[in-house]
Amino acid sequence: MNNQFSQEQYHQHVQQLDQIKQEIEAQDVYIITQPIDLQLLESEYFENKGFLQKIQKVRQQFPTFRRVRRDGSCFYRAVLFRIMEHLIISKDVKLLEDFKAVITKSKDDLKAVGYDEIVITDFYDSIIAQLSKYPNITVEQTVEAFCDKMTSDYLIMYMRMLTSGYIKTNSFMFEGYIEAESIEKFCQQEVDPIDREADQLQIIALVNYLNIPLRIYYLDSDSKKQEATVVQIPEDADPNKIFINLLYRPGHYDILYQ
Repeated sequence: MNNQFSQEQYHQHVQQLDQIKQEIEAQDVYIITQPIDLQLLESEYFENKGFLQKIQKVRQQFPTFRRVRRDGSCFYRAVLFRIMEHLIISKDVKLLEDFKAVITKSKDDLKAVGYDEIVITDFYDSIIAQLSKYPNITVEQTVEAFCDKMTSDYLIMYMRMLTSGYIKTNSFMFEGYIEAESIEKFCQQEVDPIDREADQLQIIALVNYLNIPLRIYYLDSDSKKQEATVVQIPEDADPNKIFINLLYRPGHYDILYQ
């Protein structure tokens, strides 16, 4: 099949992953931090009025945040971590069952769009192993798992596969918004590579596949706007049921906490 994610592509991803990891780790010592006072960002943007006033507004509702490593995978990491953290804190049995059902079914969904089983298995097994610990796991243990480089990389790569798989399965939703010559090329260039940031299409795809809504607070340098731009996906989700709140600065996502 032309759209198969082959063993050759898998080995290319492994080599690419190793190179990127070395470059990022030299600059970023953390993968995900403990909650930090959002006031810290005010000091970082003290001379940028546009960013500063938006951070101050966001901080009124979300006083703390977790920093997530700035490596191109911050969106995928932030979303999955926040889901797993919420499962522990909320003790929401139905959400846990629904999320496990989506992940369990996902292997067949990926095979249906051309992924070789040998390529999927290690990544799939990693997230299944992590979910098998729920609900008998702590937030600290989840942080430790995400800060383990191999575990984190495998979990994030699987999130990328799910995103790519959804886009391919529902190509009619995305074809009019891509510049690549095909959906397959778009996924190869903009979703599968471990260092590619998530833009609107990838965000919509992952949210739709997992069926868990989120909200993003976008910061920018426009000093005429005091409030961050807020985007909820999907738009018709119940705002009171959204527990994933992300802070976006150009090229990067962190996790917000009330």
